[in-house]
Amino acid sequence: MKSIFRTLLSAAIVAGISACNSGGFTQPIGQLCAADDGVLTMTPNSIQKKISLKPGDGIPDELPEGNYAYVHGDLYFKEGAATPTPLIFHVSDSPNADGTSTPHFACMRNARIGMAGMDGSTTTITDIVVCPDKKVITTRTYKFQVAGGVVNWGAASRNPPIIGDPGDVFPDPNDPKDNAPDKVIDKVIFANGKTNATNYEVRSKISSPYGDFYTLTSMTYTKCPPTGCPACITGGSAAP
Repeated sequence: MKSIFRTLLSAAIVAGISACNSGGFTQPIGQLCAADDGVLTMTPNSIQKKISLKPGDGIPDELPEGNYAYVHGDLYFKEGAATPTPLIFHVSDSPNADGTSTPHFACMRNARIGMAGMDGSTTTITDIVVCPDKKVITTRTYKFQVAGGVVNWGAASRNPPIIGDPGDVFPDPNDPKDNAPDKVIDKVIFANGKTNATNYEVRSKISSPYGDFYTLTSMTYTKCPPTGCPACITGGSAAP
């Protein structure tokens, strides 16, 4: 995991730049989020279809055998509705060839001086290998922190692979043993295409004490070679 943190808003960034959001603060031109950027739909569009997260969930379409490789990850945050001009930001993560990843800034809205006391953490799926007899799943943990008037977004940390179904990654939000402040309250896998899709998305909605946030990870599908995908043979990581 890279230890660098990307500061999304700081005195160095905003100095000398004219105000451009409804919160009265300043930020780089061209990096203003739209008012609805903090919300991600969990409903498929006309060319998407839902994919089963685990047996028995009532979704008939399953992931075909093959490799699903991490392409890009996004996190969208919107501060709680009680705030008249809620902080909104969109940050992203891109994988590197060595298995690490690099954080990026997309946009922000309604930033304000002295904003603090908000943070979030969630784990989501970034790679899957579907074998004839198992699924090997790699996850990454996204974290952000709002403190001292800045938003920090670090490179996602990759976790050891698990063998199971995609639905196993997300804890039951109603489990009384789960005391985590951030709870995944909705999740979905989309195939971006009704047939022969090569791009898939994992989306999750997370409830936090500060507002809801969402993740979207994009994966590219390829068939395993005739000899089988390496992770199917070794049971190792789906990612490099």
